[in-house]
Amino acid sequence: MQTKESLLTNIGHRETEIAGYQVNIDNYTAMLKIIPKDLSTELEPYRFRKIEELVMDLGEDQLRAISDAQFHAKISGTLIMEKLEQRKAQFVCDAMKAQLKEVH
Repeated sequence: MQTKESLLTNIGHRETEIAGYQVNIDNYTAMLKIIPKDLSTELEPYRFRKIEELVMDLGEDQLRAISDAQFHAKISGTLIMEKLEQRKAQFVCDAMKAQLKEVH
């Protein structure tokens, strides 16, 4: 079992980690509100294609729209991962707080 001092130190580190995840969550959430995600029917077939493969066939505005939609999807996935990692860190923090109650 850890000492009271080491638990308090480690709880502080976890709380900082959890706060860091929250900063990322807040930023990604805000980004998703401004990054366009919709594509025209004409561009929808290109949603999952690499931009490098399309540069000779599409114009810059079309490539930008596809890139934006792809970035939106990437940030959506990253947001979910940040929330899951924050949840794991919270579990560890809660476990240490429970241990702290048992330390005399």
